[in-house]
Amino acid sequence: MNEGHKTSFGGVTSVTLQGSVLMISFSKKAQDELGLPTPDLSLLLNLSSDEIEEVKGGLVHVFSYGPAELLPQIIGLSADH
Repeated sequence: MNEGHKTSFGGVTSVTLQGSVLMISFSKKAQDELGLPTPDLSLLLNLSSDEIEEVKGGLVHVFSYGPAELLPQIIGLSADH
């Protein structure tokens, strides 16, 4: 969902966490539906290493829910959180 409350179900193609940088890639369809300027979004997480470890579990939970064919590739997140 974006700030205009537009949604795109299954539009995330990959979620990557490298250190404190979270990268989310969207399908072309989702990019268009959400009005994103590019399909890739990078967020710098200004968090401690302990807080990033906590966030990992939440990200895995959120991005592991739904039909298997619509789940994004998850990189750099441990599924055992």
